[in-house]
Amino acid sequence: MAKKSGARKWIVRLLILAAAGALIFGAVVYFKKARLASAPTYTYVQARRSDVTVVVTATGTLRAMNTVQVGTEVSGRVQSVNVNFNDRVVRGQVLVELDPEQLRARVNEATANLALARAAVQQAQATLAEANQSAARIERLAAQHIASQADLDTARAALARGNAALASARAQERVAQANVSSAQTQLAKSIIHSPIDGVVLDRTVEPGQTVNGSFQTPVLLTLAEDITRMELHVDVDEADVGRVHEGQAATFTVAAYPGRSFSSRLVELRNAARSVQNVVSYEGVLLVDNQERLLRPGMTATVSIVADRHADVLVVPNAALRFVPTGFDMEEVRKRLGSDRHVWVARNGQPVAVAVQTGVSDGRVTEVRSGAVTAGMQLIVDVRRAP
Repeated sequence: MAKKSGARKWIVRLLILAAAGALIFGAVVYFKKARLASAPTYTYVQARRSDVTVVVTATGTLRAMNTVQVGTEVSGRVQSVNVNFNDRVVRGQVLVELDPEQLRARVNEATANLALARAAVQQAQATLAEANQSAARIERLAAQHIASQADLDTARAALARGNAALASARAQERVAQANVSSAQTQLAKSIIHSPIDGVVLDRTVEPGQTVNGSFQTPVLLTLAEDITRMELHVDVDEADVGRVHEGQAATFTVAAYPGRSFSSRLVELRNAARSVQNVVSYEGVLLVDNQERLLRPGMTATVSIVADRHADVLVVPNAALRFVPTGFDMEEVRKRLGSDRHVWVARNGQPVAVAVQTGVSDGRVTEVRSGAVTAGMQLIVDVRRAP
């Protein structure tokens, strides 16, 4: 009986030990799974080699390279308008004609006054000739003591008045001639010619309309010299103006062709600043080839100027540079690395900071100039913990 009792005790002890071992094993497995479940899951991107293009964005308006506003220097009623919108014109072509009736009357009046002035000159010449002959005769008589000194003085005075009258008549003739020339010029200006070869952009006058050129020259037509080559005027923000200079390539889009990009080149960056609502900008001028005539003056364009371009360089996504893991003293990390710029990699499941020296950025990726980062390296950009 004693042997059986001792065997039962050993069996009970073994069962207790087995149960305890099972409990310990289960606890270890449970806590290990719990720790793995609570471990963070990282999102990675790869460092890679790529081109980095730095772009300055601006908005502006398309303009014809040479725009001429055609007006009139004389007043009158518009008799005819010989061109319309979008018509092509050549230099010297008649664009607008004013009613010449009043202007012709002024020419006739000035011509008549000129004839009167010329007649007055002839009369003054005749009077002067008469005074000259009379003075010569009195001179001879006075030499013979036949004429008195008073007669001689009177003859000489008449001769002087004759010379003065002739000079005055000739001056009046010149004034009358100038009035004729002015009236003829005004008449010629009633026919308005095109000053350039170009295209009619705008027309603001109709036949029968009365225009007044006495105080301010009214604009009748607006001509563009050549719309196959246009200018794009943009406002470059003062924060970007240091990266922009003449000769840089650019592309732009317009609302009329949303799926198409047009090429251009910056040819001028003006020094005069513009301030609108405390925003300072500088005007840039880009040259645009419009051989297809798709673009029109006045269109609004969104421009991307290529300020810098680095080909085949090591780049990292900007998200990798912005990533900050929890549980780290970032001031201590920066002090240890000796750099404010760094990325994070995972080693043994833990994030480790790697210092880098960065270059240019296009807003999505940034150039890495130096640091322990190579192409293909997995970089942490986000962390996600299991619920």
